[in-house]
Amino acid sequence: MTNAKQALLAAALLGLSSSAFAGAWVVGTASGAAGTTAGPIDVTFAGDGETVSTQVDIDFNPAVLNITGANLTAGADSTCTMFDADTIRIVVFDFNPLAAAATTRCTIQAPIVMGAPNGPTPLTANGQLCAISGGGAAATCTATSGSVTVQPAVGNVPPTLTYMRNFGTTVVFPNGAPLTVTNATIAVSGAGGSGSGLDATARVTNCAVSSSFSPPGITCQAGTTGTLDFTPGGADPGDINCSCVVPAVGTENAQLSCEEISPASGSPVVRIWDLTCSGGTCGTLAFNPPLGAVNFTGGAASITVSHTGGTAGTDTTFNSCIVSGANAANFAITNSPINFNFPGGQSNQGTISLSC
Repeated sequence: MTNAKQALLAAALLGLSSSAFAGAWVVGTASGAAGTTAGPIDVTFAGDGETVSTQVDIDFNPAVLNITGANLTAGADSTCTMFDADTIRIVVFDFNPLAAAATTRCTIQAPIVMGAPNGPTPLTANGQLCAISGGGAAATCTATSGSVTVQPAVGNVPPTLTYMRNFGTTVVFPNGAPLTVTNATIAVSGAGGSGSGLDATARVTNCAVSSSFSPPGITCQAGTTGTLDFTPGGADPGDINCSCVVPAVGTENAQLSCEEISPASGSPVVRIWDLTCSGGTCGTLAFNPPLGAVNFTGGAASITVSHTGGTAGTDTTFNSCIVSGANAANFAITNSPINFNFPGGQSNQGTISLSC
């Protein structure tokens, strides 16, 4: 602080002399990376029960901190302004003694210049002046400086993704009635990470299904758009959603592959799951007499076909019966053509009538 400034401060505070003063100024501290804003930084004053007015200057390095009037907020009974390009001036005045408890008289937000070197840069408190009621000087006015520490920039790190079920395992669709749709979900969640942009994004995309059925009854998609982007601190954007048209009979086996790109600016890693979607099962047929020779009585015979079990909605058919072999012309199926349709989940039977 120059002698000229000291003289100006003295004149501003009720014509005080430059003898000892009272009260205590304290400037706070903050930290942040270059290109960010450090703060809030509180500047407090604690009175002694007698001081009614006071002021202090805070000097800073404008090559490191780009503080302007827009970054200053005055507290109660205070003004907080830019005295010049590298000095903040705070003035407090009241008709009553200022509070003995440390009270915020100015709050500073300190933008850190891009490219500023790492380490502390001072907020130097100086030129403090205090006065008591009636214009007299108060004893031992002090000021404690603060600082802003420029920290290394945090690197861009994408979140870590977790899948439930994990890749490399089998996803089994819930049972459903044949030819209805059943659904399965692979939940995806992200944790951790830092920074922003593609280098801090984990992406799931390009999901594809290869199936034992043609056309496949199983389809899968990442989220609603086909791409899931996970960012540090952001909400999980969705899951991998799969659906299956339940086969009328049998099981559809498929394989799902999705690309995980982490970071999203990098190269993909393929994640693979096996998929299983089981359809209905046919019932069981039993024959009486059992397979083999059929004995005729009076030129007639019959074979009873009995059906049990199976899945509701999956019918079992029995048809296309013919007589073949030696002397086939001497035999006939009298209720031909045979076309039995046995509903799944029910027990029923049909009869094949024969003559010779």
